[in-house]
Amino acid sequence: MKSSRATFVVLAAVALGLSGCASHAVGPFNPGDRWPPGAANAPGAVIGVRIYAETHLNGREEGTSLRSLNLWSEETVRAYEESALFRAVKAGSIEADPKTGALVDPEAGLEGVDIRADVRLVERQKANWVMSLLTGVTAFIIPSKVTSDFDVKTTFRDKTGKVLGVVETTNAADTWQQLFLVVVMPWYYPTSVEREVIFDLNRAAIIEAGGKGIFAAKQAAAP
Repeated sequence: MKSSRATFVVLAAVALGLSGCASHAVGPFNPGDRWPPGAANAPGAVIGVRIYAETHLNGREEGTSLRSLNLWSEETVRAYEESALFRAVKAGSIEADPKTGALVDPEAGLEGVDIRADVRLVERQKANWVMSLLTGVTAFIIPSKVTSDFDVKTTFRDKTGKVLGVVETTNAADTWQQLFLVVVMPWYYPTSVEREVIFDLNRAAIIEAGGKGIFAAKQAAAP
C-alpha cells in the first residue's frame, strides 16, 4: 500500500514536471511585407505612444495584470522604434492602479510630441473550465486550451488633438496545456508568442498608417 502510494506520488511529480504549455498565433496574419518602412537616420516626427489595456475572460472584464501591461507596452514601443519612421519615440507612463489596473497618468512623458498614437489593446480570453479541470486532475494527460483574441485600435492625433486617422488590427493566439508539451516550449513559449503577436499587430498598424499618409505631413514639418 505504501509502495503504491509512493509510486503514485512519484508519477504525479514526474507528470507535473513534464507537463507544459505551448502557444501559437492563430492567423493567417500578414503584418506587412516591408519592414522597417522607414530609412535609417531619416528625419521624422517625434511620436508619443500611449497604451490603454483591457482584459476580458469569457466575456467578463478583468483587470489587466502588470505583467501583461509591461509586456504589451514594451512590444508596442519597440515596433515604433524599429519602424525607422520617427526622429524619437516617447512612451506614456504605464504606472497602474494596483486595484483597478487603470493607468494613473498616461500623459506623463509625452511632452513635445508631433504625433500621438493612442493604442487601445483589448485581450479577450476564452477558456473551457471543465476541460481545464480535467487537464489538472489527469496530470495534464487530457489537453485543454485558452484562446486569446487581441484587438488593437490605434488613433493617431496631432499635437492639437485632431484625429489624423484610425487603424484597427486583430489576431489571436491559442495556448495548449498537455503532458510532454515541455519539449516544444522553447519554440512556442506562451510569453514569446504573445510578444510576437503584439509586436506584429502594432507593426501592421504602423505600415497601414504610413500607407495612408498619416505620418507624411508631420514628418515634413518636423525640424
